[in-house]
Parts: sequence; structure tokens; C-alpha cells
Amino acid sequence: MPARHAYEVQWMNSAWWHILGGGGTGKRSVPFTTTLINKIWKTPITATVFHITDVEGATHVLQNQGKKGVALSVMAIAPQLGSNLAENGIWRAGVVLKLKANILMAGMSDIMSVPDQSGRRWVGIPEVARTLPGDYSREFSKELEAKQKTIYQDFADALREYAPKVSSNKKFVESDWSYDRRDLVLKIVNFRDTLMNAEKAGMNKIIGKFVKTHIEETNRILEKYLMHSKERIQQIADGRGAGLDGTEVQRSGGNYSELVANQYKVIGIAWMPYMAEWGAGEDKMRAAAGDVPIFIAARKSAEDSVHVKNTWFAATGKTPEEVQIRAGYRMFARKSEIPWWTSAGKQLAKMQKKA
Repeated sequence: MPARHAYEVQWMNSAWWHILGGGGTGKRSVPFTTTLINKIWKTPITATVFHITDVEGATHVLQNQGKKGVALSVMAIAPQLGSNLAENGIWRAGVVLKLKANILMAGMSDIMSVPDQSGRRWVGIPEVARTLPGDYSREFSKELEAKQKTIYQDFADALREYAPKVSSNKKFVESDWSYDRRDLVLKIVNFRDTLMNAEKAGMNKIIGKFVKTHIEETNRILEKYLMHSKERIQQIADGRGAGLDGTEVQRSGGNYSELVANQYKVIGIAWMPYMAEWGAGEDKMRAAAGDVPIFIAARKSAEDSVHVKNTWFAATGKTPEEVQIRAGYRMFARKSEIPWWTSAGKQLAKMQKKA
């Protein structure tokens, strides 16, 4: 039981940060889970999607396949080989994973999803609203804002009432606890750090009630409106429609389509080993991959006086080998499955076997 209690407090602390806008998105957010989406959509949206990471990140993703509580930020379409997105990514790069996954949320641009300490993904309220058709979007935002205002105010009132009971520090007791303060998260953290353990427990109880009420009420409103977003999210997941191409940054907004996916299965790996500075641990990745084919999307150096053995370079030239590598990556990046008995399937299998 102590271990479970510690986990719940850890999750709770992370959750209220996201709710109040201090958890990484910079805006107030809502969590997306399989349970919620299945309740709304009945049947899940599934799609072939792509995740950019490094060797270390790929190992972690491979080891967490099928887990409900682990969600990933993915793209509907694989980045082009040699593109800035493939080689620099957002946080990590050097490996592109091809996955079959359930889709929880999607946007035509970067929706700024952020994971909490339990692995679930949080999405900003404005991004959720943009997945809904016009009238539904406005009604959703209006209803959610009104409900949250009440919940936030009750939370602020509880903090204002609790502070003088456990502290004589006028800086905290007499200061503004308004729910719309931009620094409310930092203020709560700083105040709690001044308390003894028993008093912190009381503070955690207030925060826990706030988190529970907020998620219950938010889910109720999401259940009411998100059924109207399924068709649009399916289109984004399938890579259909203008502005949905995730292979390069969009010309207009400088963004790319982002989806939140979970319960995934990795079905292919494209590895650019010349990006090794972004991650290490090749043996661990290969062990975690098991039977998942690995396609090396790079050319190997010639062993001469200039280059050393096992040095890799980007396949940017026009030699037969480099042309073949780029053709193989294009096959890897297809949304549809490639039957092994076709000429394309046999060619890709042959190239993957070399890895």
C-alpha cells in the first residue's frame, strides 16, 4: 500500500499542474485515455502512424507496446528521408518507428500534447475545440469554460481557507489565491514546501479533490461533444486532406500534423545510424525489437585511409546503393502494408535482412 499511495500522489501532483496550465503546454489541458475515448466512440480509430525518436527512445517504445497507460505523439505520414524533421525531430531523432495504433486525438498542426508522470497525454483545451465542427466547437468551449471557472474558484477558496490554519507566513496567507493567477502553480508549490508532512497531507487532500472533480466534470463534457470529432480525426489519421502532410513543416504555419496514439504495435523501424550522437544503446534496441524488421536508412563508408569501419553517412547521392536506400525508405513509409510476395515487399525484406 505505501508504494501505491506514493504513486497516486506523484500522478496527482502532475495532473493538477496540467489542469492549471503549468505542466508543459502553457495552457489549461485535459487528459485523454482509452477508457474515455472508447466510451465516446465505441469503436476505436486505428491507423498506421510514425514516431520520431532516437535509439534510446525507440528501445523504451518497443518495451511498452500494448500498454494502455502509455501514449505517444505520432505523425500520420513518415518524415521524408534526409528532411530536417527526420534528422532533427522535435526532441530526439535518428530512428523512425512505424506503428499500428489506436488514435486518441489529432490535429492538423502541432497540438502540443504533453505526457504526465503516468504516461497519459494531455492536450490543450483550444486544440481539442479545433477538432470539432464550428457550432459544436463554440458550444464546447463555452460550456467547459463555465464549468471550469466554478471548479477553479472552489479550489482557490479551499486554498485560501486552509492557508491560515497551517501557516503564519503572511506572504502566503494574505496573498492572492485567485484561480486565474498565471503563477498559481508556482505559488502552490512554494507554499506546500513550507509545510510539515502532516500539513502537506491536508494540502494534498485539497488538490486531490480538485483533480477528481475536474476530470469527472471535464470527461462528462467531452463525452457530450467529442462524438462529433471522430470523422475529422479519422481523416487526419489517414493522412487525407490539405495541410495534413506530416513529411515537412507546413508552408503556412510552420507546423505539422500531430496525433496522440496508444495501445500500439511497432511493425517497422528505419534507423539512421549516422545520427548516433542523438542516442546510444544499439544492442538494447535490437534486443527490444525482436522480430520487428530494421531498415538501415543510410550508406556505409568505404574502408579506406579516410573513413573508418562502421561509419555511416546520409544517402544523399546518386549511386545505385543510395538510390536503392531511398527507394526502400519510401516503401517503409507507405501507410498501407506491403505484401511480402510482391516485388516491392521482397526488395524491402532483402534490404532489412542486411541490417
